[in-house]
Parts: sequence; structure tokens; C-alpha cells
Amino acid sequence: KNLRFIKCGAEYLERHIKEKSINGIFLNFSCPFPKKSYASHRLTHINFLNIYKKLMKKDAEIHQKTDNMHFFEFSIEQFTLGGFILKNISLDLHNSDFEGNIETEYEHRFASLGQPIYRLEAKLNND
Repeated sequence: KNLRFIKCGAEYLERHIKEKSINGIFLNFSCPFPKKSYASHRLTHINFLNIYKKLMKKDAEIHQKTDNMHFFEFSIEQFTLGGFILKNISLDLHNSDFEGNIETEYEHRFASLGQPIYRLEAKLNND
């Protein structure tokens, strides 16, 4: 009852999800769109963060994992610009003391190649 799968572009989420109804968003290994000209397509771009903010409950969080350092750095900038508070930032998740990680298929593949996994949690600053 508390989980939804929607197949649509993130720009259409407001059509399907009520405002202030989401407890959390997990962005696991989303496409980094490495070319700068495609930055606005990244799921952590400020345009998408503004959509998520409308949908998120007061204490909701966004959790992000990626193997792409540049995308991760971009995401940190965007979350900060969007008024989010960052916590549990890891530049190498598998060599950190973070507990409770649920490893995805992509994560397993990238980690087995020796690539660091970047992770963060972003919470709305409701002050």
C-alpha cells in the first residue's frame, strides 16, 4: 500500500503523485548524462529537485547512489542550491562504516570492478 512504481519521466511525477505524500526517494545509479549540455536531464538537477520538494513530506529524504564522481559532485551542488541538508555522504561506500546498505545489481557490478560507490542522503531544510 505504501509503494508505487510509475513508468514516466520525472517531470510528470506531479500528475501521478499527491503533494506532500512521499516519505522517500531513492535515486540509485540514475543516468549521469555526462555531457554538460544534458545537465538538465539529470535527476538531481534543480528542476527535478523542485518537483520532488512539492511531493515530499516534511521529514522525507532523498537517497542517492552512483558510481560517477562528476555526477555526484554535480548532485551535491544541486542539493545545496535546492535547500537540502546533506548527511551520510560517502565517497567510497563499500570501504566505509555505513551500515544498512542494500546493494543493487549495478552497484555490485561497479564495486566488483573496484569502482568506488558514492552515496548521500538529502533532507529538506524545513527551517
